[in-house]
Amino acid sequence: MSQVSERGVVLLIPDLPHRKIGAKFVALIEFSDKTTLKIGGRILRIEGNKVIGQLSESIDFKRINEEQRQLKLKFPAYKPT
Repeated sequence: MSQVSERGVVLLIPDLPHRKIGAKFVALIEFSDKTTLKIGGRILRIEGNKVIGQLSESIDFKRINEEQRQLKLKFPAYKPT
């Protein structure tokens, strides 16, 4: 996975032949503390091997913030573009 927010994801899916807008998807996210979360939703847009999806249920805002904090600790020099 390349990006995740409370209501959406950008997934890297290089060779999946049945990608189409509106299709349902299910994925498993593993966070930095090794906990996992099953997510699902619908494909909104396809850009090359990236699939942009809207989640059917939100990811907890506290969970997103904690993951961002862990990433900043692990990669302090990284500045998003």
